Amino acid sequence: MPDHERSFEEVRWDDVKEAVKKVNPEFYEITDSLKNKNRYPIYKAKYCYGDLILKSGECQIPSPKGVLEPIAETSQPVRKPEQLYYNEGGIPIGMVLNKSLEIFLQTRTKTIPFSIMKPGYIFALWGVLNTSHKYVAPEIWHITAGARSIFVLPKLTDTASYRKLSKTRGIHMPIPKQLNNHWALLKQVANHPGFSEKWNVEVIFFSKHWLNLDANLKGYLFQHVWETSEYWRNKVAYDHFWHLFMDDIEQQELCFSQNIIDILKHLIVLGLGVAPSSLPALNNELAPIKGMQEDLIHLYGLKIFSPTIMVPQTFSLECNRYAYWSIHFPTHFVSSTKNKTPLSTIGFLKEIHYLLTKLQEYVSKSSKANDLFSLLQHIKFDFFHSEPDEENIIRPSISIPREDPTFLKCSQEFGKRGFSDVSPFVRRCIRFGKK
Repeated sequence: MPDHERSFEEVRWDDVKEAVKKVNPEFYEITDSLKNKNRYPIYKAKYCYGDLILKSGECQIPSPKGVLEPIAETSQPVRKPEQLYYNEGGIPIGMVLNKSLEIFLQTRTKTIPFSIMKPGYIFALWGVLNTSHKYVAPEIWHITAGARSIFVLPKLTDTASYRKLSKTRGIHMPIPKQLNNHWALLKQVANHPGFSEKWNVEVIFFSKHWLNLDANLKGYLFQHVWETSEYWRNKVAYDHFWHLFMDDIEQQELCFSQNIIDILKHLIVLGLGVAPSSLPALNNELAPIKGMQEDLIHLYGLKIFSPTIMVPQTFSLECNRYAYWSIHFPTHFVSSTKNKTPLSTIGFLKEIHYLLTKLQEYVSKSSKANDLFSLLQHIKFDFFHSEPDEENIIRPSISIPREDPTFLKCSQEFGKRGFSDVSPFVRRCIRFGKK
């Protein structure tokens, strides 16, 4: 998609209120009742798929020519503190109007998804409403239009097929051998002028005056922050319970590598819906999925596999869908680099499974388990590997689509296609579901 598809304009409340009403009716009701609601500007921005709205803590907006510029250097007339430059060059308060954004952290080797921001979500409140700035590290944060933690389930390593896709879509990057590199490829595909599916994210940014426009409005913003930070406000209690569990493990004279412990802690966070895991995309909320799948079939030339594209999403017991995490797409922080994951055996998965079983036993008998850990009793964890397990603790990867047909859902025009059981992601993965 060419740069001119990006846009940026100054508007007033009446110009965007109907769009806001559809995605956040409570915010609309509070704001539309204010007498001076049209006094101060709002800025409406349109981004292309994969655009970094926040890059290393620095907000980027489209220039008059449709090129992304840091807000501190933009040629748009918004650099005054009372306009958008009121968060020290970071992102001003805004709301997602359509599609979704992903906030994430980036290390040298992997992407760590933090949250998915859906239509109606108000972002940047943590930073803007925190006036002390004592423990802020804005440079670690990134926000992308659409999904950053996205990848194609089938391998994309066939040289001839990749050359054909690259020539047609103007791709200038090596074959993406790692799943974490698929985003860069899909971004180039989606932004090519010949790409079939138009896809944009629209957000609105609020000028600084909106922070003190009305006491009820500011109270609503604080309430929004409170509701979306429950886990992080109570993390010390969760860490304390985990410490008690580790003491119990030590008393049983059991020993697990730090890598096993790090992964299980992360799986608990994913299972409780605190951070995103992965699942097959069924719509275009996080990316122009249909257009990408068309290119995978017609340009890359996938022969037998369904063009399944995995996207980040938070698991919920209220949603009747499975979610997944894989050793081949790690999204957790590592405490130690001494213990490497033995990817050639299923023993590593069995160790995670065993420690999880111990945690579930501890939660069931402990009077000190808080409500969040108690939710574990309602989550079913399934472990999958490509190799057979004689003990039947680890299930065969090929069985995944029998219980989760979303892996095979794609346009009927692509014909009947199979499950990519050779994908590195599903060959060593863990699934979350409701018991």
